[in-house]
Amino acid sequence: MKKIILSIAAVFAFGFANAQEETKSEGGYGFTKGDMYIEGSIKVRTDDDSSLFSFNPKFGYMIQDQIAVGADLDLGSSSQDRVGALDPNVKNTNWGIGAFARYNVLELNDKRFVAYGEVGAGYSYRKTEFNFIDPIPGGDHEDNTSAFKANLDLGVNYFITKQLAAVFIVSNVISYNNEDPTDPGEEDVFKMDINLFNNPFAQAQFGLLYKF
Repeated sequence: MKKIILSIAAVFAFGFANAQEETKSEGGYGFTKGDMYIEGSIKVRTDDDSSLFSFNPKFGYMIQDQIAVGADLDLGSSSQDRVGALDPNVKNTNWGIGAFARYNVLELNDKRFVAYGEVGAGYSYRKTEFNFIDPIPGGDHEDNTSAFKANLDLGVNYFITKQLAAVFIVSNVISYNNEDPTDPGEEDVFKMDINLFNNPFAQAQFGLLYKF
């Protein structure tokens, strides 16, 4: 089976990156009050019978030297071809919006290395389509689910230049998700995960951050 797993960081405003580098060259690494940044990642995964795409941009504003607030957006889709002869092809489409607060708990090497904790909350929506190749009465259908989500994450920024940093999300310490299906007969689903003792590097995520 051929599998391609690609994780690419997405950063906006590259068109004026050089100009920003010049105007802020007198500044240092890390963050100070009044800084703004755009951060995000793109994830693409494909193999013979499934695919996944996700895009998660964030905008943050430093209200203090160590505290930021901001907003984020989630866009994604995935598909899974049927496994058995009577199984459906499944396609998911989702989006979400949220807000977050971040606190930089540790700064090293002239603020080039920054470790942070982040809390966030938001709303998400997911549509799941089930399509059968062989006609089945009432088989083809779709499920729609809205959810409230909250999370506590730990991460690291490493500044490659004074404006550009690599982002390493070490662990989703706590995640909460309360799903509310919109279809009749479906029940609410409550999920809460706590990751205090598992290996954090098993679920690490990468991205890029641009400060301006």
